Amino acid sequence: MSIMERATAVYDNYAVDVVGNLANIKPINYKGMAGGRLYVSAGSPLTLLTFYDAKTAAATFLPAQDTTAGTPVTMAVGAGKSYDLPAALYGAGALKIVGNAAGTLDGVVTKG
Repeated sequence: MSIMERATAVYDNYAVDVVGNLANIKPINYKGMAGGRLYVSAGSPLTLLTFYDAKTAAATFLPAQDTTAGTPVTMAVGAGKSYDLPAALYGAGALKIVGNAAGTLDGVVTKG
């Protein structure tokens, strides 16, 4: 197994929910990661994702902010497409992804 394979995590069928249900969203361990991709399911109702982060998966999740603009880290998405995770998330310990609607991502892949 190569170093890259050991530093990659795959979250298949990642359930995204609305912000009121943040506690129900599975955390993504992002400590030591340097990016990744997410895959929006074909036919998904999701059009906007908002990212929350915390220092660990067990800590309180806060809205991730872009330090340059001071705005929430969001991403417009479309069904059946894949996207890079935002660079503003680098250094986070754990992530949660909130959608404009409940839905499922085919997967989230992180890389070290």
